[in-house]
Amino acid sequence: GGGGPPHDHERLATREEMARANAFACEFFKIILRHNEHGAEARALLERRGVSPAMVERFAIGAAPDKWDGLALSIEKKGLEFRPFVAAGLVKKRDGGGGGGGGYFDLFRHRLIFPIHNTVGQVVAFGGRRLRDDDKETAKYYNSSESALFNKSATLYGLPQAVKPLEGVRGIREEKCAVVVEGYMDVVACHQAGIGNVVAALGTALNAQGARVLSRQCDKVVLLFDGDEAGQRAADRALEVLFGSTLDVRIATMSRAKELGGGDAKDPDELVKQPGGGDVLRRVIAAGIDALTHRCERLRAAAVGLGVQAKAKLIEEEIQKLVDLGLAALSPVHKQMVVQRIATLAGVNESVIREAIAKSRQPSRRAGPNGESEQSGGEVADDAAERWKPVGARETALACVLAEPVLWIELSQAQRSQLAPGLFEREIAKKLSAILDAEAFSAQTFTLSRVRAIVDDESTVSAAQDFVSEVSMLQDSADATRRQLHACLAKLESSARDDARKSTLAAGFAALRPSGQARPPEPRN
Repeated sequence: GGGGPPHDHERLATREEMARANAFACEFFKIILRHNEHGAEARALLERRGVSPAMVERFAIGAAPDKWDGLALSIEKKGLEFRPFVAAGLVKKRDGGGGGGGGYFDLFRHRLIFPIHNTVGQVVAFGGRRLRDDDKETAKYYNSSESALFNKSATLYGLPQAVKPLEGVRGIREEKCAVVVEGYMDVVACHQAGIGNVVAALGTALNAQGARVLSRQCDKVVLLFDGDEAGQRAADRALEVLFGSTLDVRIATMSRAKELGGGDAKDPDELVKQPGGGDVLRRVIAAGIDALTHRCERLRAAAVGLGVQAKAKLIEEEIQKLVDLGLAALSPVHKQMVVQRIATLAGVNESVIREAIAKSRQPSRRAGPNGESEQSGGEVADDAAERWKPVGARETALACVLAEPVLWIELSQAQRSQLAPGLFEREIAKKLSAILDAEAFSAQTFTLSRVRAIVDDESTVSAAQDFVSEVSMLQDSADATRRQLHACLAKLESSARDDARKSTLAAGFAALRPSGQARPPEPRN
């Protein structure tokens, strides 16, 4: 037990092993929450926040003890390997080794624990909230770092519960709409209030990957932001989701709660705890306006009191921003709506706005991995709504190895040679293939986030994330990914044999022709 000999730790953990480690940790945290002594503070916090036992169970909420090695000792006592727990970001090896917990310490300590599930209900990460708000030296939230199992951008807290709501509660599919809030507690409180189509983005705001996940469940999204300035800025960024998705994206802000009868509640958690707060929140959500209208209203407010030159500059900067976000990729109807709104805002003819769009520089976000523009033949992702997807057997094999780095170690030299950079056609795939030979790729602690330590351009980092996400959606275990990889390699080897046979036949036919004999003339029409 306790992790085994040192060389075991040099092997990389598979996603399947990490998922089992997360499931074990989830049960551990649930046991701690029920523990008479170690769970007392966490239970008291839940009681103060009005979280019902039913919601604690539904969201598998737990607690981390106020100890350096609570989970580590439990892992050791069960005789489990530490390797997948390290990879999952649950424990870390002590610098000097030794001590309790097999020489490891917990990364989640003295916190309320919110397990984060993927679309199929598997625990892929954790969010931990500090138990004492007066403890200013401790970060309020500590969250799992990204790994081969956890892609923060493509994961939404509470999604499984929102897709399969409690009996009598309308979820995302019933409402045909998802409400995206800012925090774990907001999600839990909304579900407790019977608003079952609520999820939270794991970051500052919903992004294009998260929008793609939601588009499989509904056709409308309401982004609900706190009424402060930070919430307003996050709402501004939501326009990127509008341009990068087929979803009907709407913005609702908590600043409307007061005029709709909700007092001064600053967030959904606070609002739904007031008498009639659930109904007020529903009205706030229903009052959401489409993202473009929200953006124009913010611009109109910013333009108040500006002179002609300053206002013109503001509008020109906005047009450039919209072009960068992918204005050219919108449907003609959608693009016409944007032009009309901006023209009305600027107080000019639509033809002036169209001319300004035509003169705007090409969007940097649609540049290829070499920095080439689309017009110059550079390679680009399909559009703002698309992500990098592996194309063909060779790129799919590459995606499998990126998703499960342990598979690279298992391959023979001949098999590895099938993934050499020079064999890929797309420049982005060549760059991703080069990662495989980097020393960091074979390190025990390799995760997708460490791609940045190997390459220095965001396009490649984004492509790596997207390749892994594609594999994760299609394969549910390390063994399935391994089978996919070897099926792709077998296809490549078969294709190589066919090419060699054709080459041999061509050479044989060439040898049969008498020396100096010209090829027969091409037939004329």
